[in-house]
Amino acid sequence: MSKIKKITIENFRGISKKQEFDFQSGMSSVVIYGRNGTGKSSIVDAWEWLYSSKIIHLSREGVGEKDFPNRYSNYENSYIQVELTNDNGVPIKAQFNKNKITDSIKTGDHSLIIDTIPHPCHLRFKDLQEFVYYTKTEKY
Repeated sequence: MSKIKKITIENFRGISKKQEFDFQSGMSSVVIYGRNGTGKSSIVDAWEWLYSSKIIHLSREGVGEKDFPNRYSNYENSYIQVELTNDNGVPIKAQFNKNKITDSIKTGDHSLIIDTIPHPCHLRFKDLQEFVYYTKTEKY
């Protein structure tokens, strides 16, 4: 079974500098917290974009693919990359395509992401907030 070894995000939404999350130290879960405007949502957005090629909560707010790259990046080098433990050294990557914004440039075997993580594994504060008010049946 594959495990995530490393996640790298650069020039995506509120993230302008390369951010690397190294899981080789044995981490199995991650909680992201911080002050407003520090990029927490951008990390989750990048993951959702890699996983499903869209960001649902942004599309509901009228935000399109052209808004995914960081505004100072000139649509260059905007990506998320994941390295798995048994990916044969080929990282899985989704990169913004400035020539056709609705189609990201994907490299690596994206089916490994789905095989490794068979269901979306990102939660936003709003998701948790709504869950609190669900009935027992809805929570199930």
